[in-house]
Amino acid sequence: MSKHLWSTLALAVCITAGSAFAQGTRSSSSSLSSSSSLSSSTRPSTAPATMPSLGPPIMLKAPGDFPPVEADPIERANFHNTPHPLSKSVASAQAMMIVQGPDGSEIGLTSDIIATVAAGSRQSKTSSAVFVKKQAAVGDEMTVSFEEAVRAVKLRYPLWEPGRIEFSFADKYTPHEGGSAGTCFAVLLLSTLEGFDIDPKVAITGDITADWKVRKIGGTADKLRGASANKCTMAAIPQENASQIGDMALMYGDASLRDLQVFSIATLQDAVALMRADRSPQLAEAIKEFTDLVPRMKAGKPALADKGNQKALENIVALAPNHESARWLLEIAKGNAPTKLTQAFAFEQIMTAATPYRLIITARQPVTRTSVTPSMTLNARKQLQQLTPITPLELQPLLTDVRAIIETSENIALKQARPETLEQRREAFRNHLQGLLGNKEFVEKIYRE
Repeated sequence: MSKHLWSTLALAVCITAGSAFAQGTRSSSSSLSSSSSLSSSTRPSTAPATMPSLGPPIMLKAPGDFPPVEADPIERANFHNTPHPLSKSVASAQAMMIVQGPDGSEIGLTSDIIATVAAGSRQSKTSSAVFVKKQAAVGDEMTVSFEEAVRAVKLRYPLWEPGRIEFSFADKYTPHEGGSAGTCFAVLLLSTLEGFDIDPKVAITGDITADWKVRKIGGTADKLRGASANKCTMAAIPQENASQIGDMALMYGDASLRDLQVFSIATLQDAVALMRADRSPQLAEAIKEFTDLVPRMKAGKPALADKGNQKALENIVALAPNHESARWLLEIAKGNAPTKLTQAFAFEQIMTAATPYRLIITARQPVTRTSVTPSMTLNARKQLQQLTPITPLELQPLLTDVRAIIETSENIALKQARPETLEQRREAFRNHLQGLLGNKEFVEKIYRE
C-alpha cells in the first residue's frame, strides 16, 4: 500500500476514534515516495467541440519496420571480476514528488536528483555511492530505496573503478522522504557507469528492488499532474500503477493524457530505455507519432471518434505497448475507459476534502468564523463538486456525509444554525467511516489499487 493511502487510512482511524492524533496525521514535508496550494482543475465541458483541420495524414511505421531490440540481461559476465569505469562525472534526472498543501491536498512536483563523481575521488582506492551530507535530511525510507538501487546496479557491475558517486537534490533545503525515487537513483547510477545521457524532459517515479523490478508507489495522478505542470513531455510510472492513469483523466480531463506522454515501466531496463536520450528507433518513432498526433486531438471527443486518429493510436501502442497515454486515449475513444475513480483514489480525495475539518469532526475545536473561513468552505465545495459525478457508488454516502459537515459548519459559522446540529452530521460520518474500515473486502481492494 502507498504511503499516501496509509496516511489517509490513519487519518480515518483517528477520526472514528476521536483521537488527538488527527491533528498531525497529514505531513507538510516533501515526499518522493510515494508551498502554496494549486487550484483544483474542473472537468472539461461536455459541449461539442469543433473539429480542427486535420491536415495531411500522419505517416505510420509498423514494428516490423525496425530491427528487433537487443536483449538487455541484468548481469554482465565480463565485469564479474573487472571493475567498470565511471564513464561520466555528472548526471541528473527529474524525479516526481509530492508535497502536502495547507488544506491536506497532495500537490505534485518534480525535482532534479543529481549524481556527481566527487572531485579527487577517482584517485582513491575505493568506490562508493553516497548522499551529499551538507543538504537537508534524507529519511529512512529514501535511504532504503537508495541502498536497494545500489544493490541492483551491483548485480550488473559488482566492481567499479575508484570514485565516490555523490547524490544531491536541486531542492537541497527541503527534507526528502519516501521510496519512489529508487528507480531514479538506479538510472542515475547506470548513466554514470555506462555513459548514456538522460533526457531532461522525462520525469520518473517508482520504487526499486534488487531484482531490477520497478515497484508500486502512491500519489500517481497528482505526480503526473505535477510533471505536466513542470513542462515535462514524458513520464515513467510503475506498471502496477498504470490503472491510476484513469484517475488522472477523470480528475483533470482527457487533455492530461495528451499533454504528457505517460509510459509504464516494469523493470529497470524499461526505465533506462525511456530515460536515455538515445532511445531505440522503434520507441523514438512511437514518441514522434504521438507528438505529431497531439495537434489533431485538440478537439477532444470528436477527435477521438475519428477512425484515422484511432488507427494512429493503435499503431503507437503496437510500437510501444507501454505507452499508457495512447492506450488510455484509445480506451476512451472506444468507450471502454472507466467512468468512476478507483476506490482507493476516491477515498483519498474524500478524506482530503475532510482534512481541514478534522478537529471539528472530532469535536476538538468549536465552529467559528475563524475555524471555518469562507475560503475553506469554498475550496471544500469545489473539491466535492468535482468528485460527485466520478466517485464510485460505494463511497457516495461518505462523500454526502462530508458535504453535510461542510455545509452545517458554514451555517454555524454564519450563525444560521445551532452548534448542536453538527453532532448528527459527525455521527453519520463516523458510522460510515467505521463501516468502510470494518469491511474486509473494501480494505483489501484499496490496498490492491
